[in-house]
Amino acid sequence: MHVYALNIRSGNGAACAPLFTEDAVFEVRERLGGVGPGRTRSKFTGRAAIKTYLGDGAASQTRLCPLIQNLIIRVSGHQAASTSAMVAFMLATGDRIIGEYEDSFRFQQEWRFCSRIFTILGQYPIRAEGAPSENR
Repeated sequence: MHVYALNIRSGNGAACAPLFTEDAVFEVRERLGGVGPGRTRSKFTGRAAIKTYLGDGAASQTRLCPLIQNLIIRVSGHQAASTSAMVAFMLATGDRIIGEYEDSFRFQQEWRFCSRIFTILGQYPIRAEGAPSENR
C-alpha cells in the first residue's frame, strides 16, 4: 500500500502495475457529502488497464502526494481486506482530495491488490489568502 503511494507521489504511477494481480479491478467512486456506495467515475479491469490509467495520471502533470491513514487490515489465509483513509495534496496547487480505500488482496508469491476501490469524499481547493473561512 505504501509502495503504491510512493510511486504515485514520485510521478511513476505505471510502476504500481506489479502491485496488482493480473485480473485486478481498480474503481474510482465519488460520494461527495452523501451516503451509500457513491457514483462510479471510472473502473479498470486487468493489470494492463490499471497500468495505463495510473501511468496516464502521472503523465498528466496532476502530481499527488497521497497520505494514507487509519489503515486496518484483516487477513484470512491467502486473502486479506483493508480500509484506509487518504488525504492527497495536488503538488502544483495545494488543493486537497479526501477519500477512502477499500482494498482486497491475494497472496501470489507476495501480497497483491486484487480489488482497489477509492471513494472520493471531498475535493477542497486551497483557500485564497484573506478569503473568509468556511467555518465562520
